[in-house]
Amino acid sequence: MSSTNFSCAKVAVKGYPDLLTYGITDKTTDIAIGYEVEVELRGRTERGWVISLETESDIDQKNDTQKELKKNTAQLSLIQDSEIVNVTILKPILSAHSAFTLKDLEFYNWIAEYYGSNISEVLENAVPQKSGTRKTAAKKNNKEIEEVSDIPLPIEPTLNQQQRNAFEEITKAAKNKTFIPFLLYGITGSGKTEVYLNSIKEIIKNGNSALLIVPEIALTPQILQIFQARLGSEVGVLHSKISQGERWATWNAAKEGKLKIIIGARSAIFCPLPNLSLIVVDEEHENSYKQSDGLRYNSRDLAIMRAKFNNCPVVLGSATPSFESLLHGSKGNYKVLKLTERATKVELPKIEIVDMTKHRRVSLASSNISPELYQSIKETLDKKEQIIIFYNKRGFASFLQCETCGRTCSCPNCSVTLTYYQHNKTLSCHYCGLVKKADDVCQVCTDETQTVIESKKKVAKLVARGSGTEKVHDELQVLFPNARIIRMDRESTTYKDSIETILDEMKSHKADILVGTQMIAKGHDIPNVTLVGFIDSDVGLHFPDFRASERTYQLIVQAAGRAGRGLIPGKVILQTNEPNHPTIIAAVKNSFQAFARYELEYRKILSYPPHGRLGRLIVSSPSNMKAEKYIKEAIEFINSQNIKTESTESTGTIKFKVLGPTKAPIEKLRGRYRWHALIKTESAKELSRLAKEIHTSAWKIKGSEDIRMVLDIDPVEML
Repeated sequence: MSSTNFSCAKVAVKGYPDLLTYGITDKTTDIAIGYEVEVELRGRTERGWVISLETESDIDQKNDTQKELKKNTAQLSLIQDSEIVNVTILKPILSAHSAFTLKDLEFYNWIAEYYGSNISEVLENAVPQKSGTRKTAAKKNNKEIEEVSDIPLPIEPTLNQQQRNAFEEITKAAKNKTFIPFLLYGITGSGKTEVYLNSIKEIIKNGNSALLIVPEIALTPQILQIFQARLGSEVGVLHSKISQGERWATWNAAKEGKLKIIIGARSAIFCPLPNLSLIVVDEEHENSYKQSDGLRYNSRDLAIMRAKFNNCPVVLGSATPSFESLLHGSKGNYKVLKLTERATKVELPKIEIVDMTKHRRVSLASSNISPELYQSIKETLDKKEQIIIFYNKRGFASFLQCETCGRTCSCPNCSVTLTYYQHNKTLSCHYCGLVKKADDVCQVCTDETQTVIESKKKVAKLVARGSGTEKVHDELQVLFPNARIIRMDRESTTYKDSIETILDEMKSHKADILVGTQMIAKGHDIPNVTLVGFIDSDVGLHFPDFRASERTYQLIVQAAGRAGRGLIPGKVILQTNEPNHPTIIAAVKNSFQAFARYELEYRKILSYPPHGRLGRLIVSSPSNMKAEKYIKEAIEFINSQNIKTESTESTGTIKFKVLGPTKAPIEKLRGRYRWHALIKTESAKELSRLAKEIHTSAWKIKGSEDIRMVLDIDPVEML
């Protein structure tokens, strides 16, 4: 759409919920819907996006109509406040460049409506900022490929019958431009990636484009190298580690049709691609696809809607599908494609349970290693094979505790204990990022002048409690001094390319044992790993979250699947304090269907997803009293919507059922007190409408009251 006949542009401005109107001058006549612009707002230059083009008479007529409506209509607001009206600002647009297409805008508008947000917030999350220094996109990719060019590519395998069936179903839907959600349900090592590769290869052969979304951790140079080598130079990469300039260059190249394939993490779902014919979401069950702040979108869900807008298939791949996808598959909403055997023909590893309650502390090889796990590690090392030890807790100790008063070292900003790291003797908060030096003695037990006498040192000693990956690493190094042991967790991967370096050490067998958190459970393929050991495999079962069992099962199966991916069968040692827990038993027996049926029936009784829609209302403030006050006001408003429904509908349907309010499990986070409530409903539309009302009201009060209020639609975590 040309701007030749228009003198005004409706602009979504960063950080502002309403569309604003700016004038188009001779200098900026080359403007269309989908252009990013620079505008002046309150004396500063801001980023914005053109949403529509109008004449001045159009604007005047709409403003008169809007004023009349406001005069005659009384609207119930969550928190009574003066209306923030859309202002007509006839200041000129300062600069402009194309950022997305009209078709993309339809998708972005749907996102804003579903999450009860505004279009400016969606675009702020979606569109990368143009950098002053332009770099080409196909350079970054080549640099990453060169870094691992000495690693030989595997021979392209022939698809087995199940893989071929999946490939043919997917490409047929793409060729016919048919929207079909496919659930590619394949066991670990079954070759889902080969199905993706072959399908995408067929797509680009026909001149179309494809989008592959993967968990951030899976974006290693080795994976990119395989896609680049197999699919050519038309591969673009979007993830958090690339620079702003590289991100914009890739975005722009994709929009202009210079890139046919985009591989990226969560936010890559927004990337504009002409002739989009296939979207793939690998490890679709991953929680990392959900944005945890700001616009709280789920990239998996957006992938389904984007495929619908583009009349193309979407493939959701997983060995342990989310219960939402599983239920859709059982109802026929998704077409299920199964891969039931490993591509190498090697059987899934056998899982052996070690009941830690039957071991006395003196009988253990170390505080975390059972005799059974010790023996298995020794045998594996003797055979020159490799090992992965999985422990989903970081640090050396969960906390430090005073032997005298019993107090623990806690974060002053968050209501959590500080994790202890022995290598640099620091305490760290995993939520706000606070790091400080650890004391040797309890400061509370010192005298008034804070001077510690020798006698006090003995009784006020801080003792490490609990454990983590750092401690397990140290224990293994003592038990197996000749083994080369490395660690992969958040702390050991802070440097650029550190993840790739660690994985390369394993793949090239420069390391024998890899100790890590859930980062090591995500799709890594190391053929010589034949043993996976679990420390405290039940650690996540008792989180205050209705998905705790589902996530624990997924982690066990995914991590166990790292064993035996080559030609040698694998073995798994699973240490647990709850050997008879249904989740542990189901994981050991690989009984996902039975486990899912049990869990889904439980959720159906309680109307939890996927048998109902859920929203999580979160209110926070530096004042605990204010947070409690405003969440109660918000819930009064929500309940008033039910009363309104009962008075206007003969059936008296209750739209929302509210659980709470109560203090959040992590009551204080980054210096703010938090209250939350769960909102259950059968209607996604009603939940979106409620979220819009709450988000709008929250924006009005945030500046003066320092209250943050959000309704998280389809939440994935409850802490």
